[in-house]
Amino acid sequence: MSILRLQEISLALNLEEGDVPFILGALGDGDPDVTRTATDVAAEYIVMGFQQLRDGVIDLLDSTEASSNARVGAALALGPALETCSVEGYEDEFGDTPLTKDQFDRVISTLQNIHTDRGADDLLRRKALEAAVRAGEPAWLEDAVRAAFNHDEPEWLHTAIFCSTYIGADFTSDVVNALRSSDEDIVHAAVFAAADITVPRDGLTILARVANDASAPLPVRCGAIESLGAQGTDEAREPLYTLMNDANEVIADAANEALSDPAMGMDMASLEADLDDLPDLGDF
Repeated sequence: MSILRLQEISLALNLEEGDVPFILGALGDGDPDVTRTATDVAAEYIVMGFQQLRDGVIDLLDSTEASSNARVGAALALGPALETCSVEGYEDEFGDTPLTKDQFDRVISTLQNIHTDRGADDLLRRKALEAAVRAGEPAWLEDAVRAAFNHDEPEWLHTAIFCSTYIGADFTSDVVNALRSSDEDIVHAAVFAAADITVPRDGLTILARVANDASAPLPVRCGAIESLGAQGTDEAREPLYTLMNDANEVIADAANEALSDPAMGMDMASLEADLDDLPDLGDF
């Protein structure tokens, strides 16, 4: 399957004859990069209201004859549509919505059935949960996310951390424990969820470490910076001042933006005043 063709389909903003079966086939491609691109393209067009593709992806998700890879792609492709409907509803002034109420309920039911099927592929079960949480808060999701936090496999912990950002329940202690993990991949996943909780002092130290770690992926460093900005405390503010002058412009800009987060309670005038109070390096 060609990633280039998928990219061309994405840029076209319209589906031509033959595009739908091509995208559906790419969702189950053995190449992870192809599958990831196909998932993004399918999600984009489903949210835009392209019914033929939407119906094909829902049927693919429902099909027990389809490969696990294809159903994983279908689940993830439907996630943004679920989120859009949960926020905006099922009708707009133009009559264009990604899913009808019946389709929304059908997809959620299928995702729940997949997730609770212990005989299904673990990756498929995890991605079904990750897609389902974007629908809001069906009653079964909180218990499912708590069970994922308590699972023995680290992959389930990654899923739980991701899902916790979509559920209104309090997962503070679980996310903090993930921040304290000796597994750096788990820590990197947790820095994004930390923006939604109150992080204790040792957690702030971990966020600052990740934010300053030049070897960490850039999005992870930016996630740690954003989470520091969301805390609104002096302890969280201090490492951001240093990062404002980071050699990496992306990091410096992220720190500036974090300091202007409403949680920090600072406008640019107060920020400049705070910076004026910092010691002049020339005095040392």
